[in-house]
Amino acid sequence: LPDLIILDVRLKGEVSGFKILTKIRAHPKIKSLPVIIFSGSSEPADLMQGVFLGADAYLSKPANFKALSDAVKALLGG
Repeated sequence: LPDLIILDVRLKGEVSGFKILTKIRAHPKIKSLPVIIFSGSSEPADLMQGVFLGADAYLSKPANFKALSDAVKALLGG
């Protein structure tokens, strides 16, 4: 299993990152994995939905490497 999942909200086709996050949080084997949403969408409604669905962090693109690195370290305890 991965240690962490980085997920975008806007994906091609009919699948959204929010749908994937919902499935992750409902799956018994991976529901506790940390999830960072890293998305081009900085809309407050998307941020709220991500938090509501169980994202551990939400970063808007373009984010610098340090912000992403700091979020990963914080969630993995490093």
